[in-house]
Amino acid sequence: MARGTAKWEDLAGQLLRDIEAGAHPVLTQLPKVRELRAQGWSADAVRDAYRHLTALGYITVTHGVGHFVRDRTVVSVHRSNHGPAADEAMLEPWATDTAEQGLDGRMILIDLFAGEAPASVADMLQLTPDDYSVVRLTQHAVVVTPSAAASDQGEAASGPDSALSEETVLQIQEAWYPAHIARRAGLDVEGNLEGGTLRALTAAGLVGSATERFRYRLATQDERQTLQLPDGGYVLYIERLLVDPDGNVAEFQRVTAVPDRTEVVYKDLQLVRQ
Repeated sequence: MARGTAKWEDLAGQLLRDIEAGAHPVLTQLPKVRELRAQGWSADAVRDAYRHLTALGYITVTHGVGHFVRDRTVVSVHRSNHGPAADEAMLEPWATDTAEQGLDGRMILIDLFAGEAPASVADMLQLTPDDYSVVRLTQHAVVVTPSAAASDQGEAASGPDSALSEETVLQIQEAWYPAHIARRAGLDVEGNLEGGTLRALTAAGLVGSATERFRYRLATQDERQTLQLPDGGYVLYIERLLVDPDGNVAEFQRVTAVPDRTEVVYKDLQLVRQ
């Protein structure tokens, strides 16, 4: 033990070296508390070491089960894949971004809501007081990660339905549309849209330009649970306001993303006014 260090720091350092050396592959479970206590570590040292590695983003906790090595692969989100100029043959933008990086990404529809918008959303959509009717789509952007056991057993053991793989939610996407816009673009029906919502809006002639705002903020309790973030964790928060060619608001979107696994890339920005 290095002079002046607490025992939990020694244990955390040992576990971290093992993780980085590949002794504990992604998604594998780390030794249980009782196993480490049998090796001479105190319960307090184990608890503090695991808490420290969780805060650093190296491990996640499944309560009642144990601690697991976290996948820390960064996903590049190319905004050029998310606009009307995207190739019609392309997959949905998230699937396109992840496939380009050799990852298995999917969009999962969580909820489709049709009803009255909250006042704050109605203001963003510039709805009139006599008609707050909207459609809201809530989706999760996930990456399917095969475990070490799945890799050992080959492709037959992998896939989203396999116990040897894990769907990790990297983004929570919530998009609001005026009801007449949703009907025109076909966004008011159940099921994932082929090519994504932007392709549907583009096909309906509803895409003009967009304004995006980025910031970091503390995650809410629900966001921490969904995105598997530690207590006190932050999220990358994005708001996008999309308007049609006439300047009418067609979409208000909120994206909440895991910050250390998200890289936002803008390509071919036009910096000189034409």
